[in-house]
Amino acid sequence: MITQLKIEGFKSFGSPEETIDLGPLNFVVGANASGKTNLLSALRFLQNAVLHDVSYAVSEMGGNAEVRNKRLRQRREPKPVRLSLKLEKEVPFSMAEDPDAEDNLSVVRSFEYKLDLDLRSDDRTPSIEKESLEAKLVRNGKTHNMRLLRSGEEVLVIDPTSGNGAHQTVPVPEQEPTRLALVGVGFFSVPATILREDIRCWRFHSFIPSVARQPYREEPDATLGPAGEKLAAIQSSPLITIEEPENGLHPHLAESLVEILRSASEGSQVIVTTHSPTLLDHLEPQEVILCDKTDGFTRLKRASSVVDIDRLREHFSLGELWSQGAVGAVP
Repeated sequence: MITQLKIEGFKSFGSPEETIDLGPLNFVVGANASGKTNLLSALRFLQNAVLHDVSYAVSEMGGNAEVRNKRLRQRREPKPVRLSLKLEKEVPFSMAEDPDAEDNLSVVRSFEYKLDLDLRSDDRTPSIEKESLEAKLVRNGKTHNMRLLRSGEEVLVIDPTSGNGAHQTVPVPEQEPTRLALVGVGFFSVPATILREDIRCWRFHSFIPSVARQPYREEPDATLGPAGEKLAAIQSSPLITIEEPENGLHPHLAESLVEILRSASEGSQVIVTTHSPTLLDHLEPQEVILCDKTDGFTRLKRASSVVDIDRLREHFSLGELWSQGAVGAVP
């Protein structure tokens, strides 16, 4: 599960970086153009960079000028586009011939990944300034630090599980300058492989009611489509994002929808964008992220951080407080 996300210089996000803590269930609420979709776009951008490379991810969003924050570009501030995430995930593994040998069993946990991109020129190929991955390895009660550090044309891999030694330097191929080290040297590093596969399995959805209602033939490998195709085939995934699921939904079904998504968040992390105060009425403050535009930049905060939120909720529902502008992220 992603426990923290930091975004800087990406679309509506400015500088310094915006930090938001995430839980199993997250409803992002705010006015139009406040940056709700851009939060999900940052995650989709990272997935595209992993599935393909940074050039492809930038191209999918319309080029450097569409990815980098326009205000920072107009000010000519030499800021990188920076994405950073912390992820809590325990993965046991063994590199030994005997996988059941107690002294060879290990657990990787607590991933922290950072990516800095140079997109300052509108007509130049994007470049990777820095990239790093840190993780914790627990073996026989001892914790080891595992690192992947990209700087310039080399990647330093520090991995005590590696059969090639704890420290290894891997060159960045000249023909693949925008390929992430997370992908290119993944076979040198167990944490890189684990994180890469987690990101590959993220799922992004924006339901179209008329599409979601369509029947489909049962298939053994049926999967939920991005517009809601094969809705009944929803499967577990490390991360599921949904944009405005209230579209086409009767308000009386809001509570049921929240309960379904809360149940889904027990097996998958869920991030939802919404404009619906009715949905908020059935949520807890720690499940709600308020999205505002301040001085032209997206700002995020948990509803649980609002001063006197518990006292306010004694008199009004969370949806009412949001509609009245009492908690920010004014609709």
